[in-house]
Amino acid sequence: MYLSMESDIHRLRKATDDTNVTRLQLETETEALKEELLFIKKNHEEEAKGLQAQIASSALTMEVDTSKSQDLAKIMADIQAQNDELAWKN
Repeated sequence: MYLSMESDIHRLRKATDDTNVTRLQLETETEALKEELLFIKKNHEEEAKGLQAQIASSALTMEVDTSKSQDLAKIMADIQAQNDELAWKN
């Protein structure tokens, strides 16, 4: 029974050691991923600022040739006058 308990304790210690090693590896990977995330965020910000500067510097100028626009108020007044004249005739 003593030997069995010693064997169990030895297996548990080995499992604990393996778990600690795995935990340390995962912590190392987590730190590396955090650093990579910071690097990616920094690059993203720089690219976004560069694109915003590029957009700001490439101002688009549009010129439109149009004929003289009609006065809508005058057109509406003419239509109203025609309607009044038709109503008076009828």
